[in-house]
Amino acid sequence: MNGHKRFKQFPKGTPKALVEAEFKRIESELALHKAGLKRFGGDPRAAEFLTVHGLAESVLNSRQHEVTKETIARNRHAMKLFVAAIGKHTLVAEIKPTHFEQFRNARFAAMKQLYQTRGWSWNEDKVKRGWNKDLENIRTVLRLAAKKGLMPAHYLPKIEKLKVDRRRLPSFLNKQEINTKAKSQA
Repeated sequence: MNGHKRFKQFPKGTPKALVEAEFKRIESELALHKAGLKRFGGDPRAAEFLTVHGLAESVLNSRQHEVTKETIARNRHAMKLFVAAIGKHTLVAEIKPTHFEQFRNARFAAMKQLYQTRGWSWNEDKVKRGWNKDLENIRTVLRLAAKKGLMPAHYLPKIEKLKVDRRRLPSFLNKQEINTKAKSQA
């Protein structure tokens, strides 16, 4: 920590097992810090005062050398839309499933307006797929925040994706059907 060594003093007569357990805890915390998974000496209550916007920025800034720029851009865009829907000052500890409902409603309203402005016909399945992709990007950021120790894992709400009709592959004709069609057309 800033190049200074710090020592923890135990009172005289502390059992050796307790000292060794504390030593192992500190070693494991340092290993997680070196792996980039958890900040050494971080305050576990910090998530109580961290906003969703601040959390997203710190997670995405720490991932810049782990994934492609396109992945960061998709994650950042989804989090930007999410934060705009729930409010920039919403704390991480306050995230609830109702915030995801707010986000979904805001996304659907924005897409409906975009479709009307551009004169496109409404495609609900396409909009649902887009929302599901945004939701997956938001989940990724929140899971990484929990993995890196920026927020407790129990803050992650369980959100289900919207059901979308499956895209069906086009059907193909086998050799016999091709021959039969060719003879009927000739």
